[in-house]
Amino acid sequence: MRCLFFLLCFCLPCPAQIQGIGSGRQDQQQQQPSGSISGSVVDAAKGEPVAGATVTVQALGPGGMVSASADPAGQFSAANLKPGQYYVQANHQSYPGALGLPQAGLLVDVESGKATTGVVVKLTPAGTVSGRILSDDGEPLPDCGVFLSAAPIGTVPIRQNNYAQSNEDGEFRIAPVAPDRYLLAVRCSQALPVERLLDVVGPGGLEPGAGWQPIYYPDSPTAAGASTVNVVPGANVEVELRAKPQLVTTVTGVVIAPDGSPPADGYHVMLYPEESAADRGSNFGSAAAGKSGRFRIPMVPPGAYRFKAVPFRGGSQPAWYASQRITVGQTAPPPVTLQLQTSIALTGKVEEPPSEAAGNGQAAVRMRVGPMGGPSGQQPVRGSIMLSEAGPSQNLESHSTQVSAADGTFQLEGITPGRWRVQYQSYQRPAWIESMQYGDTLVEGDVIEIVQGSTGTLLLRTGTKAPEVHYELKGAPPQAKTYWMIQAVPADGGGPRGTSIIGVVVPGQPVQARPLGPGRYSFFAVEQGAGGGMINERVNELLRREVKPVELSAGQEQTVQIRCFPTDELLKIVANFVAGEAR
Repeated sequence: MRCLFFLLCFCLPCPAQIQGIGSGRQDQQQQQPSGSISGSVVDAAKGEPVAGATVTVQALGPGGMVSASADPAGQFSAANLKPGQYYVQANHQSYPGALGLPQAGLLVDVESGKATTGVVVKLTPAGTVSGRILSDDGEPLPDCGVFLSAAPIGTVPIRQNNYAQSNEDGEFRIAPVAPDRYLLAVRCSQALPVERLLDVVGPGGLEPGAGWQPIYYPDSPTAAGASTVNVVPGANVEVELRAKPQLVTTVTGVVIAPDGSPPADGYHVMLYPEESAADRGSNFGSAAAGKSGRFRIPMVPPGAYRFKAVPFRGGSQPAWYASQRITVGQTAPPPVTLQLQTSIALTGKVEEPPSEAAGNGQAAVRMRVGPMGGPSGQQPVRGSIMLSEAGPSQNLESHSTQVSAADGTFQLEGITPGRWRVQYQSYQRPAWIESMQYGDTLVEGDVIEIVQGSTGTLLLRTGTKAPEVHYELKGAPPQAKTYWMIQAVPADGGGPRGTSIIGVVVPGQPVQARPLGPGRYSFFAVEQGAGGGMINERVNELLRREVKPVELSAGQEQTVQIRCFPTDELLKIVANFVAGEAR
């Protein structure tokens, strides 16, 4: 199977360490008179000063970092700087960077005993999203929740970024909004009047019988039919959304222990639409079931749903859970009984090649472990296993545990039935999952299916013969003075999410990169300012599509050409994406 997870066996240099690379002139520089940098921070679109911006002045060589604050006129200064090159960058809470990136900076030379003046640091402005929420007949709807979430890119999940509430005129405004593509969703929780004939009035009054459909811009009731809202720098995107009425009902029920008695602790009951049950942000309702076990979720429209009940944090029965499906029609369903079940304890073992097994002279990492509030001790561990719910969006749940260095065994408690992605992290040496077996079944890929009553063990066989890879940069400016962060992203979208940093390239120094396990990767390098940060999982996904994947084979020597993305090119790709370029 493809590489799932790989542990660095050496530490990549951090910016502070990078400063020390090639610092043979440090003593000479310390003896030279210092210099200074001064200038202004301005809005890149209007040219107006940005008061209160924080300016970071980071040395590319020895010299450290200093920060300054822009005054009301946007002016800043940094003194007592050693001669050399500095990366000057500004940030301000009203100027979030596109796609979550920091604002771009610039390189400034400082000469001995001289003041470098007139430095202009530009901040790209954010945008705003505003509009009105109306009923289907044009009446304003107050107190509606407006959710602005960064649109998914490939396998990168949806994450809510901003929230606002409509006022009495149905108006809302969200600012500042980082340049990006977004999904805009609206939920109005008000109940609508409906005709009530011979309805029984309960102790809490009449249950709501109608409400407003959720709206995804421009006019879809689900995210699947939504269009993106593209927020370019400095733009104010105005929208008008109209809500349509729909029938709703109230779902009630009770949570009971496996023996039928009320649970000893309170439980959190969540209701998810079946079509998007893997998305944490899409739960349609939730309720707290106290020690009586009873719960009530109002304003539920017709549809297919999945219940999930989990104990409150700190409960005494974390090994109990409940999961159940329900179909809701136009009338209230009978009260639901969620009977708790004992969760699954998944046992397993990590097997290494015989020549690499523990006891061959490799020292095991000793981790301090111990019960909460109790004495801690030191146990040798080989690595860690992590299970996370497999799905197209955010994980609902994850579990991790340590792997014994003595025999490679592990046990994960509190697992519920479902599809789980398996990841292994070695603490002792470069290693990856070469094959995986669950019970009697050889697993293809990195996902296992766990059902209630499962008793099979999970066997992971690791490989340690890493491909011998030599890296060559392609397209790096010959006079580049900043450093490059090398990325290796699994080409099939599998493996752990997030960035996959494997090394750095410092001007004048050899490529420093960790080895990788076998698999198909998209390789590229991103120019970094002295403070780093010019990469994240959304940007990774965009750049991954710009290069051809490379297949690495175990134990084979090969050369990989890495395409370099200078900051200007990276920002152009991001700007084109924000503006709506097809990807």
